[in-house]
Amino acid sequence: MLQLFKRGKKILPEPVSIKDNLGVFCLDRKYGWFEGEVHWLGDTRRVLLDKDKDSDTADAAFKTLHMLAADPEKWDRRIREYAAAELTCLANDWQSGSDIPEIKEEEFAERIAGLSFHIDDEGSFEADFDDGDMFYGHWIVVSGNADGEFTDAGIEG
Repeated sequence: MLQLFKRGKKILPEPVSIKDNLGVFCLDRKYGWFEGEVHWLGDTRRVLLDKDKDSDTADAAFKTLHMLAADPEKWDRRIREYAAAELTCLANDWQSGSDIPEIKEEEFAERIAGLSFHIDDEGSFEADFDDGDMFYGHWIVVSGNADGEFTDAGIEG
């Protein structure tokens, strides 16, 4: 890591932030991403935007964020439906042997609660959700690419 010194004193690099119509995003040099929040369907979502490889910008990540934010109702519904289609059977397997009734895809989609977005320097994204206690406190991650196609859904944590 590059460290700057002037007359024996360490000089910290200037803070970098990007102000956008969606919010203010501040560069966290330690992790190599811009961090901020966006308003999403009456709620606030944490957003991490990976910085571009050779500069303190996040152009590809911002392009994807703007795609998602242009129609949050559509994207929220699509992401939830994809997660439900991919993970409802697994959720029912986790609940097997309990007194809990079988979960339907529509219920699955309604129970999960959006938490955050992480968009990489190529524009691919992950949408993280609270699991609605279907996976005993793990979180749900739905991945997609810069073209808006979903690539994976799983549980983490």
